[in-house]
Amino acid sequence: MRRKEKRAKASEALTAWSPARERAAVLRQLERTPAGSREAAARMALACRAAALRTRAKARSDHDTDAARRVLVGARLPRTTAERVQRAAARRGVSVYAWTRWAIEQNLAQEEASILGADPDPPMEAEPASLDQPPWT
Repeated sequence: MRRKEKRAKASEALTAWSPARERAAVLRQLERTPAGSREAAARMALACRAAALRTRAKARSDHDTDAARRVLVGARLPRTTAERVQRAAARRGVSVYAWTRWAIEQNLAQEEASILGADPDPPMEAEPASLDQPPWT
């Protein structure tokens, strides 16, 4: 297959299911790429497009099944408390969501243990990770 045909085939595969604006932007960028680097650039753009499609598919799937799996438990917090939570999450290198979920799980375990009169930090064999250690350590 000649070089020109390969390039056309790569561009076609890259842009087949892309929205028009996205397709135009990718093709513009490929035209600006030096001739020797175009094939590698096209492969990279194709990989990025495939990743974006997987992300969109997962988001659609999560949206469709989220209500059956989870319930949003939210709280309005004073700004100072919210800022403390954000700083704590940043120190651990995780999202506020991950940090908050871990903190809630830890406090629930302690609360349940105190109600039962048991050790507040029992080993949690049913859990994949111990609640006294955050999941990101």
